[in-house]
Amino acid sequence: HYNMDTTVSRKIIYMKNFVKCLDEFINIIDNKFPNDVDVTYARNGIEKIKKSNPRILIEYWLNYVYLPNKVNIHNNDISFITDGDHSVLNGVNGGTKVRDAIFRLKEPILKLDEPIKNTLSVYMLNMSKLSILYFS
Repeated sequence: HYNMDTTVSRKIIYMKNFVKCLDEFINIIDNKFPNDVDVTYARNGIEKIKKSNPRILIEYWLNYVYLPNKVNIHNNDISFITDGDHSVLNGVNGGTKVRDAIFRLKEPILKLDEPIKNTLSVYMLNMSKLSILYFS
């Protein structure tokens, strides 16, 4: 028995939790580098996408962050953010904004200590699981 209301309700919950995790992820970096122009730029870009089309964030996360980096994410290895090639986002509608946000976070993330990187990896895994649930 398929209930559309239940499916929509679940999707709303997954989306809200995804956005909450994403906000926390950015807050951790922002708190470490409060005056970093790149972090502020990334935060503002994500905020704009969140307000205009939050679904695109969770969709792009699944397709362009999680799926190509699944092994890294499950191994708590976030080096793909700083070392990865994100050119796949170039041809995607809105992808350049997402890629720019990732690019601007590279340098600050490189400077973080390991415990904070580990915390970020937990958020990334949670966002990945929520993106899978959202589209399943």
